Parts: sequence; structure tokens; C-alpha cells
Amino acid sequence: MQVSLSLRAVHDGDVRVGTVAVLQDITEQRLAQAMLGEAEARLREGESLAHIGRWQFDVATGVVQWSDGFHAIHGVDPLDFEGTLDAQLAYVHPDDRDGVRATVDHSVASGRAFDEEYRVVRPDQEIRWLHTRAEPTIDSAGTVVGLRGIAQDVTDRRDHG
Repeated sequence: MQVSLSLRAVHDGDVRVGTVAVLQDITEQRLAQAMLGEAEARLREGESLAHIGRWQFDVATGVVQWSDGFHAIHGVDPLDFEGTLDAQLAYVHPDDRDGVRATVDHSVASGRAFDEEYRVVRPDQEIRWLHTRAEPTIDSAGTVVGLRGIAQDVTDRRDHG
């Protein structure tokens, strides 16, 4: 059993009159944390094996988050990604960039998902094809507050299929 112990002094004015101790069994909480960590590790491994990555875009803040798999697909170290939609679009091939931006803007404005293929240019100038699906995140008022996307590197299929 794992426990958490909290102690707090009890005062009557300026005089300490006792101590309250709270002992809490945190075994299930620790087990849940371990299971979550294991699930995240399996997800990262699966992304790597399938050449898949995930991303999220927060409309209000403009922040974009990439999973490890999405960084790997783009060949970008996590410390080198600025975490904005413009930074993400900067990796899209120049010939595809306006179309991808229009698709993202339309998805945010309409609340509709999208499914599309486009090219990205990695920092080493290698061009990769991505098949991306994204769905809007909608708040309780029906407003699009973000997008959640998943992308797979389909370069081999396009080059050899």
C-alpha cells in the first residue's frame, strides 16, 4: 500500500493546541499513473512503427502541439518547433501551403473535419507525403475551439504505388 501523509498544526489564537493528520491510500492513483505512462509509451511506439503522428491546434491561443511521431515525420527536433500554426504550415511544401491553410481555415469556420494529402519539406530538404485527417474540437456553445489531427507518412505508397 502506498500512502500520502499530510500534517497540519491546529491553533487557538497564537497557541498550538494539536495536530491533524490525514492519511490517504494512494495505491490506486499510483497504479493509474503507471498505466497511463505505459499506455503513452505504447502509443509512441505505435506511432513510430506506423509512421503516424498527432497534432492539436488551439484556436484561441494559436498554439500547436505535435506528438513525438509528428516531429519524427517532419524531421524536426521538438526544441526547434515554435508551436504555432504558421510554424506548422512553414513545413508544408510551398505548392501545397495555400491549399492546406485554406482547408484548416475552412474546418475552423465550418466545424467540419477534413481528410487530405499534401507534401512537407523536412529541414534536410527531403520531401515527404502526409495523409492527414483532422476534426474540430467544439465547445458547449457549438464554437470551434481547436483542431485535432493525425497524419501518416505515405511517401512510400505514393512513390511505389
